Amino acid sequence: MSGSKPPTAVGMLASFRLPGAAPRRGGRDSELPGIYRRRDYASIAIFVLIVIIVRALFVTGLSGQDSYNLWLVYAVAALGFYLVFGIAGRFAFSQTFMMALGAYLSAWLAGSVPVWQAMIYALLISAVVSLALAIMLIRTSEFYFGIATLAVAGIGTLIFQNWTGFAGPSGLRYDIPPIEVGGFVAETETDFFWIALGCVVVGLLVVSLIERSPLRREALAARDLPMVARTLGVPVAWIGVIMFVLGSMFAVGAGSLYAHWQGVISPDTFGIDLSIGIFLMAILGGLGSMWGVVIGAAFYVFVPQYLQSFSQYQNIMYGGLLVVILILLPEGLVGVVARIRDLRRGRQHQSPGPGGNAGALRWLAKAVSDARSGWR
Repeated sequence: MSGSKPPTAVGMLASFRLPGAAPRRGGRDSELPGIYRRRDYASIAIFVLIVIIVRALFVTGLSGQDSYNLWLVYAVAALGFYLVFGIAGRFAFSQTFMMALGAYLSAWLAGSVPVWQAMIYALLISAVVSLALAIMLIRTSEFYFGIATLAVAGIGTLIFQNWTGFAGPSGLRYDIPPIEVGGFVAETETDFFWIALGCVVVGLLVVSLIERSPLRREALAARDLPMVARTLGVPVAWIGVIMFVLGSMFAVGAGSLYAHWQGVISPDTFGIDLSIGIFLMAILGGLGSMWGVVIGAAFYVFVPQYLQSFSQYQNIMYGGLLVVILILLPEGLVGVVARIRDLRRGRQHQSPGPGGNAGALRWLAKAVSDARSGWR
């Protein structure tokens, strides 16, 4: 047609829609993808209100307060894993290593500077470490990236166990000072609750901004259709680096929080069990949105405690519950909300678009399959 212009790479990427995304409908707002129609700020405000009310009404005793705070700390780390794995598709076993690095750095620096400065310095130093690690692994495929980050986590554990001057004898560091900001000292569980809740809110806001930015769109394109993304000028490798560093910063912050909350840390605190636990938080909660990992962290912390009354059957019931959720709720626990909404509106529930559990797990299966093909 005369006068028409060929589509540019930027325009093609702007209109790029992965399989499973909702079709566009009439109306100005309905033409936007679902991620841009969400009311994240209102949802975060409601979340804060619910968290405060639930704690005031139902959380009693030091044990309950401790578990509640632990959930908030794990939620920060899980939000970082959501960026690395849920959006960028990079399975990183190094999330707990970055937590440990943040904890030990912050505890070590707190001996010479105020705690809030120590936490900031720990974030900056760890950012350099994670950037160096990401650059070293920039050309590795998905499966081998996971193996390499697992090796890094193991090496980090050995360093923390043997570097006495930095991490203490056998990696045991104690007498870590509590968080102090502007004269406010988080010495009690209630004091730390407000600090942890504030960090979760900041994390949710940051993730919300990332999800609404072109970075998320390009990361999904780089994850699911890397060849197409490259032809459109997307720096696929560097997108992975950026998301890895961002996700690692969340883990560093969670580690620093944990260290100054508990006052004592050891390498076992950030072991392989927690790495698997963070993966479970993401899968059980759902990778379709940032709320999935927050819900998954709550499941990971609270459900095993409620099952303790079943004594020797606890592990069996917990494992069975995991299987049931994975089978009946492929979108994760956060998908229950979407199912209820669709039922109320009288329409058939559709599987989530890019970023959901199904897409992430299909990507993981493909990565393993490709690695096995390479071995042959």
